[in-house]
Amino acid sequence: MSEPAIKLVPPKAESKSFIQLNRDFFFKMGLLSIGCFVAGLATTLCYKWFIYSKSHIETNNAYVEADIYNVQSRMMGYVNAVKVEEDQKVEKNDVLIQMDETDVNVEKGFKEAKLKKTQADFERAKSLVRSKLISQSDFELAEAALIAAKADYRGSELKLKYTSVVSPAKGVVGKTYIKPGQFIQPGQNLVTVISKEKTWVKANYKETQIEKIHVGQSVDIEVDAYPGVQFHGHVEGIYPSSGSVLSLLPPENATGNFTKVVQRVPVKISIDPNPQYELRPGMSVLTTINLTPATE
Repeated sequence: MSEPAIKLVPPKAESKSFIQLNRDFFFKMGLLSIGCFVAGLATTLCYKWFIYSKSHIETNNAYVEADIYNVQSRMMGYVNAVKVEEDQKVEKNDVLIQMDETDVNVEKGFKEAKLKKTQADFERAKSLVRSKLISQSDFELAEAALIAAKADYRGSELKLKYTSVVSPAKGVVGKTYIKPGQFIQPGQNLVTVISKEKTWVKANYKETQIEKIHVGQSVDIEVDAYPGVQFHGHVEGIYPSSGSVLSLLPPENATGNFTKVVQRVPVKISIDPNPQYELRPGMSVLTTINLTPATE
């Protein structure tokens, strides 16, 4: 007796579960979000390079600058005292260096005695010329001697004043070069004072960009020392030559080894006051000039 045939029925396809449907939905939404992000990024870059770059130019070849004074002596002599230290704040006319006054005081005393004698001689000559006991020329000689003696005395007073070397401006002592007891000469650098009255930015733009830059244009300034802080300023002027021309060893292109290089022309940019942050000379900055015409 034969066995009944077994029918193989294919399994029914199971419907997708709710979890699988949600998984597909979130996957598609993720792809859509990434696409939107990429599209937004592309739009931003497009604006940056094709629209923003047409109305703005920037450079990170820029630095903060200030007036720096190399204080020198007007006369020779020994240093009695150095009244300041490095990084010390000073006001205008504060004494920085006190020189030895001994020789100057001796000279002043001698000039003072000479002046008194010359004054007495002049008064005597004045009375004698009235009595016609001396000639007019002798009186004029006595008068000239008095004028010369007064000038000598004023010179000794100035020398005494110059024994105190004072600060030319309000600022901070950057460096001192001498110690008490040293002998100094006229014109020798004694102290460097960095002014705090005004700072500005010198930005070195390419010579191909200079045509677009004009006085008064607004500038956005970013200082490396203060990330996230935006400073503002304006173009004050363009230097009369490229930076290389004013360097210690300017280039000489007539030697036969000429290689053309795009030159950099310094642009002076004023900085709007922001007392919350201190800007120091030499700080690196990024400057962005708005090329739209300055409004009056």
